[in-house]
Amino acid sequence: MRVRWGSSSRKGSINLNTALLFVPAPLLHYVIVHELMHQKHPDHSSRFWTAMEEILPGGRDLSRKLKLFRLPSL
Repeated sequence: MRVRWGSSSRKGSINLNTALLFVPAPLLHYVIVHELMHQKHPDHSSRFWTAMEEILPGGRDLSRKLKLFRLPSL
């Protein structure tokens, strides 16, 4: 993966970028929960974010913090 921290397929597979090894643990946790939530809500609708906040309060804030990190370029 070169441009995403993680992805989730309709078939249920989840891929995580190895660069997540170098971000703080709460951000890694956020990405994992985010991708798992896509199994229930495949989009970023208000239902997705409501469910995210129920499972991981402060998820939107973690999303903003993750954007401060850059993926390594090849």
